[in-house]
Amino acid sequence: MKNITRIFLSLMCLSLYSCASAQEATQTTQKIDELAEKMLVYQLSNGAWPKQLVGGIVVKYELPLTDALLAKIKATDYMHATIDNKATSREINALVKAYKTTQNKSYLVAAEKGIDYLFKAQYANGGWPQYYPDKSSYRAEITYNDDAMINVLNIMLNIATQTNDFEVVNKAYIAKAEDAVKRGLDCILKTQINQNGKLTIWAAQYDQNTLKPAKARNFEPASLSTSESVGIVKFLMRLKSPSPA
Repeated sequence: MKNITRIFLSLMCLSLYSCASAQEATQTTQKIDELAEKMLVYQLSNGAWPKQLVGGIVVKYELPLTDALLAKIKATDYMHATIDNKATSREINALVKAYKTTQNKSYLVAAEKGIDYLFKAQYANGGWPQYYPDKSSYRAEITYNDDAMINVLNIMLNIATQTNDFEVVNKAYIAKAEDAVKRGLDCILKTQINQNGKLTIWAAQYDQNTLKPAKARNFEPASLSTSESVGIVKFLMRLKSPSPA
């Protein structure tokens, strides 16, 4: 009878251990975000993300990570770092949200590396180039095109105001983000086009030294941009205490 009791107790313990192990495995699985995991793979050594890999391959997170694709990702160096086409801002936003959902520390670490990159890339005059550190050709220009700079400023404002999930990032970033927003706003005000004494809208990109409208690719001449100006105005409307007109 004692032997039967021992066997029964042993089976009970084994059953409880199995249940606990299964629960732990489930909890571990819940801490993984598939999109965030892929973003970690694509992150460049300087903390940013590319919009294209070597060979002009557009970054598409829905694609499976085959050996061939992983080889292309590995061959893509930090000179591909950009804020164009939502690159870097898209990933930072997604990783911060994934961290809040999963509490997976690796997502927050990656997001903060991306934020550090944005701080470093900002010009003293408040603008952001389309690419950094690659400053060849139009890549060095202050870029509102495709909402590049505004996407970054929205992240900075989220950090400064501790909103939209960014309350989870390092508190040391708050003062730096406030300064980045202040300088970015100064750049916005200085680049608003004045026509016949009247302030109008903004161009798509500007010379980083003169703050004059600049051309990018051959089909992107220096010109006013209605779409990007909408993004700028929406950002300005987020400010709690704007200066008088």
